[in-house]
Amino acid sequence: MPTKTARKKKAPSPAPARRKSVAAIRPKAAPVPKAAAAPRDALPIKPPSPPAAAAPQKATSPLVENLLTLMKARGLTARGLSLKAGLSQDTVRNVLQARSQRPRAGAVIQLAGALQVSAEALTGLEPLPSGPPGQPQPTASVPEVVFSVLRQPGEPATVERRAARPWQIPRSLLEARGLGDASLIVTAALDDCGEVRRGDRVLLDAGDATPSPPGVYLVFDGFGLGLARCSIAVRDGKPLVRAERLGVEAAEVPVADFKTEGRILGRWQWL
Repeated sequence: MPTKTARKKKAPSPAPARRKSVAAIRPKAAPVPKAAAAPRDALPIKPPSPPAAAAPQKATSPLVENLLTLMKARGLTARGLSLKAGLSQDTVRNVLQARSQRPRAGAVIQLAGALQVSAEALTGLEPLPSGPPGQPQPTASVPEVVFSVLRQPGEPATVERRAARPWQIPRSLLEARGLGDASLIVTAALDDCGEVRRGDRVLLDAGDATPSPPGVYLVFDGFGLGLARCSIAVRDGKPLVRAERLGVEAAEVPVADFKTEGRILGRWQWL
């Protein structure tokens, strides 16, 4: 009989090495300390707020400055001034606080009368009187002249001058502008030129017949009178006067042929 061969027993295979877990070799993070709780009675700290910008100051007008100066000199309050001027307290306060940029002309005249000064002085058009209130101020007598053109058949046109009522102008006003009264004339503008309008009363210096520096003149061109902006121009080495009138072509004449009644110094501003 065949014999059975004994089977060799296989040796058991070694167990696989156990893999260490990642958590085992990763270092543990340090614990984060907890913030200390703020005490219940502690208040949150706010950063300091920036300083507030100063409010822009309103520029005062000559009218307001003169009102305050005269009220202080006369010992008047806003209420007292309103009673003397016959105006409401609101009207006076609005003027003093510059709420009314263009107060009514009647209100300005009433305020000036209550303070015993002229409306021109109160609004800054002439200096304030330096003497006590009610004292008359020295004036200069300036004649008013009415100009016209006289035309006769067969003869060249000429300028006619007729004297009218003289004007009494405070000398302080003339001295503040460096003017004498010897050659001054008041007249009505015959046409428009710049800020001057036909019919405006203007102050004219009859002694200034040379437009240097340039200015506005009352010009006679042989046919008519009118206001013209005049200046000196040099052509081929010869000085000429260039006259520019509104609606008329500019003309240039030799200085010797320039005919004028004088330079316009300014116009009156009625309140």
